[in-house]
Amino acid sequence: MSAKTIAKLSIPIIPLPYLLTMKLIAGGRKDELDVIELLKVITKDDLRKAKELAKKVRRDKKLQALLKEAVE
Repeated sequence: MSAKTIAKLSIPIIPLPYLLTMKLIAGGRKDELDVIELLKVITKDDLRKAKELAKKVRRDKKLQALLKEAVE
């Protein structure tokens, strides 16, 4: 993983699947709500990667539950 640097910003931007995974690991309700909002705008490719990462960190069941909330 490599953070992207955007010319107009002075800080690197973490790719969405990795941000989502970090939020899953943190596990607080605010983090869960952030994940739900991210899931509403995520691309199919990023979602596929996020699912792979969630499985690696054993948060795949949590991701599936939050996916259901995001669709509702």
